[in-house]
Amino acid sequence: MASGEESIKGLIVEPSGSGKGLPYAPENWPQEGDKWGWQVRKRISKSGFFTDRFLFTPDRLKRVRLSKPKVEKYIKKAFLGTDVQDFFASFTWKIPATATDLHLIEEEISNIQNQSRTPFAPIS
Repeated sequence: MASGEESIKGLIVEPSGSGKGLPYAPENWPQEGDKWGWQVRKRISKSGFFTDRFLFTPDRLKRVRLSKPKVEKYIKKAFLGTDVQDFFASFTWKIPATATDLHLIEEEISNIQNQSRTPFAPIS
């Protein structure tokens, strides 16, 4: 296995898996040091990514489990003026399942790393 494949293999997630921070959840937002959590269920799409996936707010905030539509509503309500698209651009929403081809994961990571936007800044 090539060295790039070794680091990417660590990003493949088992059904019902969970974790914190990048690449599947924001870090350092809305404040420096904040890490959002993520969780997947068991359903997998034909393209090899988990269908059911959630975010958890950082530990210092009231812990809330959110689907993507609920994340959008939460961000708009709790952090007025925040660009929701920039928020989602700071991490990858798609989480590859164990059967996913490595090139799909590499593509997702590359998209995040090569964004031309200014990095998503913590709220002061």
